Formats: sequence, structure tokens, C-alpha cells
Amino acid sequence: MQIEPNNKEINKVVLLAYIGEIIVNKINKKAEKYIRVREAMNFCWKWIEDQSAEIWDIYDFLDNEDEDDLVNYYVTASENEKKEYGVILGVVSFIAYNIIIDNQEPIPQFLGGIDEEYYNQIIEEAIQLNIIDSSGKLENEIIDYCSKIENEKLGFVKTQIMSLC
Repeated sequence: MQIEPNNKEINKVVLLAYIGEIIVNKINKKAEKYIRVREAMNFCWKWIEDQSAEIWDIYDFLDNEDEDDLVNYYVTASENEKKEYGVILGVVSFIAYNIIIDNQEPIPQFLGGIDEEYYNQIIEEAIQLNIIDSSGKLENEIIDYCSKIENEKLGFVKTQIMSLC
């Protein structure tokens, strides 16, 4: 896949990965769920950085028979954790949707509702969790970063993205 940085969707993917990373870093690293959530975000970053992630692995992170997945984590989360796990689920789902589209695969039914409204809901929840602010500064930083990547024919780098704001 060739990510087109001027593509509005990649700006959204990068912003959501940033948000997801902030939330993952707030999860107790000793919590059972942490390892699987960390793996899901690593998968997303791998796709953003070099597009080499296996498309079918994303399904296992979202929903699997062992119930060791993001859907189950959200459903079983305490009231205090519900929003965080909801945002993580939203981030990974949105990125999964874009991976599937990019690979020209059929969209599974459980990802069929991903659209602009879905994206905006994740952003609103991230604002409510004080992960980002509503000024738009971070979004502008990401758009500038993505444009630079395109202009200089560089690749996306997680550490550079995470240092934007």
C-alpha cells in the first residue's frame, strides 16, 4: 500500500493512533488487558509505518473466540474504564477499516458503520478524556507532518508522530 499523506483518511488514522497511544500509556502495565491492547496498537503503528501488517491479524484483536479482544474488554470494563476502552476499540476499528479498504477486501459487517460520524465520536470522547483539546492544534500538526512526509518522500515514524504535541 502506498499511503497518500494528502489523503484526509491518513490524517485521521495518524491522529487516532496518537490518541490510542496516549490511552494505552495510561493503562496499568500490570493489568491483564494491557498486553493485548499494546499488541493491537503496535499492529496499527506497524501498518502506519511500513504497511507490512497482516490484514487478518486485526480481526483477532477486535473480536476472537477466546474473548481476549478489544470488544470484550470494552463490554467488561468498569464504569471508570469504559470510555478509555471504548476509544481504544474505536481507534483500532477505524484503522482496521482503513487497512481493509486499502487492501481492497470486503468490509466485514461489524465494521460497516465506520464513517465520518464514527470518527467524530472518537474525537469527542478523546476531548472529554482530556487526551486532546478542542483547539485543533494537534490536527493541524498532524496535517503538516503528513504533508512533510509526502513532500520529502519519507515514511511515517511513530516517535516523530508522538512528539508532535
